[in-house]
Amino acid sequence: MKQNIRKMLRNTTLGTKMITGFVSVIIIPMLLLSSTSYRVVSRQIIQEANEKIEINIRRALKEYDRRGREMGLGMGQAAAGEVIRGMIQQRNREWANKTLRRFEEARTYVDFWIITDTEGRVISRLNTNAHGDLLEINGLVSRAISSGKQLISSEIL
Repeated sequence: MKQNIRKMLRNTTLGTKMITGFVSVIIIPMLLLSSTSYRVVSRQIIQEANEKIEINIRRALKEYDRRGREMGLGMGQAAAGEVIRGMIQQRNREWANKTLRRFEEARTYVDFWIITDTEGRVISRLNTNAHGDLLEINGLVSRAISSGKQLISSEIL
């Protein structure tokens, strides 16, 4: 093998020898170093991204839980009020619409707002005039009415 390399080097020009030396001394180590550093940096970037994602997920879950508790407390207070109970018994749609608009202003993250009577019939829906139909969402409305407690859909899902 040594003899083959010597023969090859004897029969080549100085320029070829210089290029071969340059490649073996400079380019090959540089490629090895760059690929190693690329892997290290890539691994660090992925690790940092995963940490940031985990932190943001934990933060989002806390916020989601906080909003659910806030909704539960707020709706519990609303349902306990005598004025609200009286307006629901009277099926006062004008009052219900105004109330839903106020609720929506305070809690913009809620997808839909509906007030029902004790039988589950819709008194008012936000952003529509449809009313009077029986609202049944997989048994949630009847369960809330029979238990006398508000239910937050995220608790069920």
